[in-house]
Amino acid sequence: MIKTIDNHDIKFLENVESKSDVVLLCHGITSSKEEGGFYNDFAEELNKKGLSTFRFDFRGHGESDIKSELITLPGMIADLYAVINFLFAKYDRVSIITASFGSSILLLLMQEKKLSFNSAIMLNPVIDYGSTFTSTISEWSKSFFPSNGIDNLLSVNNKIVIGENFVLNPLMAIEFYYYKPLNYRWECNTPAIIFHGEKDEIVSIEDSEKFVNNSLSKNLKLIGLKNSSHGLEEDSDEVITTSCDFIKRYL
Repeated sequence: MIKTIDNHDIKFLENVESKSDVVLLCHGITSSKEEGGFYNDFAEELNKKGLSTFRFDFRGHGESDIKSELITLPGMIADLYAVINFLFAKYDRVSIITASFGSSILLLLMQEKKLSFNSAIMLNPVIDYGSTFTSTISEWSKSFFPSNGIDNLLSVNNKIVIGENFVLNPLMAIEFYYYKPLNYRWECNTPAIIFHGEKDEIVSIEDSEKFVNNSLSKNLKLIGLKNSSHGLEEDSDEVITTSCDFIKRYL
């Protein structure tokens, strides 16, 4: 059992293939530990390589007991921190894969905590809440995020629904204006790859390009995928194969 500082019971799936090496997979917003099936395939391949895998549901997602309309960024940070502590206590070496919004939670945590992963992989990462949510012109965010800026959020009782049934806490929407994942400049020594689809219409590849260019480390690389959209379905086999080889290289 893994509990957070506010007593949230984290639901997870751990496949143990190695007592020394584990790969943590973090999903994106509105998703779950399966990441639409992508993480099932990812975990299977990592397990074949002799690596343990660990997947969990952020609060408000998947099997979590907390409703989506009650989650906040600090709560999600607390979830990730609890999981990381659990894994570092159990395994010798920890690598991490984050998808989309899950990447922003990792970057927020790393602003204040020094974390020594063996390697890190980010998939179409949300790095800038401004370009993704608060100041975006994408059709995806315009379909749910309140217009008229923060004044609307502070003065109107909004019900913000992403997709069909994911209700976003208005307080969390306000947090998007104040929390800055892009302020972390990847100053750690952890070798990292960003995979980003050039056809991603939800999170711009330009955010990943800027993030890599502003990095304080030469250990961060960007791989652009010409045919891929936000879910990377078009190049999933390449992403999984390259990621597995990358993770094995740094064990």
